[in-house]
Amino acid sequence: MLRTHVDQHPLACLAVMEDWLFLHLMCKPSVYIAQDLILQTITICSPFGSVYLYWVNNICECMRLRGRPKKTWQRTLETEHQQKLAQWVEGVDSCNLFWSSKDFCRLMSLRLMFLSHIFHLSNCKIPTRDLWAGFPQDYIRLLSQWYCSLGQCCESGDCRIINNITGLASDLQLKLHGQHLAQSVVLKAVQGFISNPESNKPLTLSFHGWSGTGKNFVARIVADNMYRDGVKSECVRLFIAPFHFPHARLVDTYKGQLREAIRDMVLRCPQTLFIFDEAEKLHPGLIDAIKPYMDHYDNVDGVSYRRAVFLFLSNIGGTTINDVALDFWHSGQNREDIGMEDLEHRLRAEAMESQGGFAQSELMSGHLIDFFVPFLPLEYRHVKLCARDAYAARGLEPDEGTLDEVAKAMLYVPKEERLFSAQGCKSIPQRINFFLP
Repeated sequence: MLRTHVDQHPLACLAVMEDWLFLHLMCKPSVYIAQDLILQTITICSPFGSVYLYWVNNICECMRLRGRPKKTWQRTLETEHQQKLAQWVEGVDSCNLFWSSKDFCRLMSLRLMFLSHIFHLSNCKIPTRDLWAGFPQDYIRLLSQWYCSLGQCCESGDCRIINNITGLASDLQLKLHGQHLAQSVVLKAVQGFISNPESNKPLTLSFHGWSGTGKNFVARIVADNMYRDGVKSECVRLFIAPFHFPHARLVDTYKGQLREAIRDMVLRCPQTLFIFDEAEKLHPGLIDAIKPYMDHYDNVDGVSYRRAVFLFLSNIGGTTINDVALDFWHSGQNREDIGMEDLEHRLRAEAMESQGGFAQSELMSGHLIDFFVPFLPLEYRHVKLCARDAYAARGLEPDEGTLDEVAKAMLYVPKEERLFSAQGCKSIPQRINFFLP
């Protein structure tokens, strides 16, 4: 049973071994584990046997001292062991806490309390020579919850993931201006996906609209409310098409790199958020290479991608969206009356007919996009709201006159109506520098 978790959860594997030793000591404190049983445990758990043996020694010392560390705990592993351990926990900063004896004992105490609970639930079943006889079947699941985020503990689930739907709704309502469709569709899509752990495919959203209308901003809001560390989370990965995949001649190389990156991310964090910016510039073969990860499969090569989220950000459809918004204005209708039925089908059609890899990929022909999310062009009043937010971010409270000055400095189109900001709100944070005292 444990072998299936070794590659994906090495730290949890170590914890299983340590905790099983604890159960022996809790049941019979005066009896220590036979050397062959320790070695059997180490062999089962990991190829880094010498590293595990080092931990076994520390565990026994911690049990005897009851939280009073010895200076010998500060001893340094041999170079070979250090290299193995570095390879084992590469990129996991949180593992550093184990090298402090104070933190080590604190963690041991927390685990002892947890194990006491498990111990009583299992009626103090002592392991026999068959190491896993009587082992609680759901213990691996409990460990993955307890040792969330590779060593950082929280009340439930993965500490890196917060899934704050209330915060998402609030941020979309208060921070995103002039985008009633995006507010509604994104909130419902994310909320529905999170509330359904048995989803049959990853959530795939495609954001469309002019530059500066809020596509990247909404992607960041989603990340901030799904993950503790927002866009900096190890569960979030941003790909910028012209930056990460600039050369068409290297598309085969990029395919392998992208597939490996997605697989590695999902192995570390099943609910990973992938953001593809300037998606219209992706090579069609590149998108087709990752199409299986967004399809209705239980797993791909033994890995399930059903809890992942894919966001594609594109300028495709921007003109269509603007034309619809302008038609509503000419007819005297409010832009808030524009519905998804007025745009989604036109967006889908334009996306499939446009030039570029995004349109020509199996992602479109296979109908794997769950929602096409339109971002409307921003008007003068929306630019003023963006300016207000930019000032507030610096702790300033500008008057209406100052906000008007900032908004008037922007370029508006079409030429006759001068209705929509050509840059949206993209340059507002920089432009307010010219209006500061």
